[in-house]
Amino acid sequence: MNHVFQQYKQDFKELAETLKTDLNSLSNPIISHDQQLILINKVESDLEEAHEIVQQLEYSAQNSGQIATERPVIDEYLNIIRDRKNDLEKITGVQSKPKSQKKIRFDEANIVIREDVDNYVEEEDLDDLRNGPKSDIYLRENGFVPFVKRNALKITVVGILALAAALIVIFVYMKKNQNSPDQKVH
Repeated sequence: MNHVFQQYKQDFKELAETLKTDLNSLSNPIISHDQQLILINKVESDLEEAHEIVQQLEYSAQNSGQIATERPVIDEYLNIIRDRKNDLEKITGVQSKPKSQKKIRFDEANIVIREDVDNYVEEEDLDDLRNGPKSDIYLRENGFVPFVKRNALKITVVGILALAAALIVIFVYMKKNQNSPDQKVH
């Protein structure tokens, strides 16, 4: 399990170095506004990735029972992330919105087994009953004009498709009659 911890630590150190370099570049007044925006987005995504690495490290340490030995490293990494966020806020002048993330404590997790899962019966779909009256009932009760107004788009599309089909049939009929005027197509 030590090799996993070492890999997480190596990944975090590389990312922390990249963050430091990017923050130094960001504080340079020579770079353009577009480059600043790109760097800010990169730093923010790198901060999120660093936080994910720390979460994975903590999860692995809790699962392996080595949380007591790895806790100081995790706390140190969280302090580095917090410092880099503060540096970014100082440079940009914009305070990042705190994300309301609930920390998951895996050592206090309870698993509840439900016995009634196998007896699950799917409910009947009642959406069609909740949507209101059917079109033919609506037509009989309210008349033709409200029906047309309610379904104008559908009627228009069907009409255009019917007209297009009729024009295609006429075109084919005319084309056949032009090719062989002696034999009329019926």
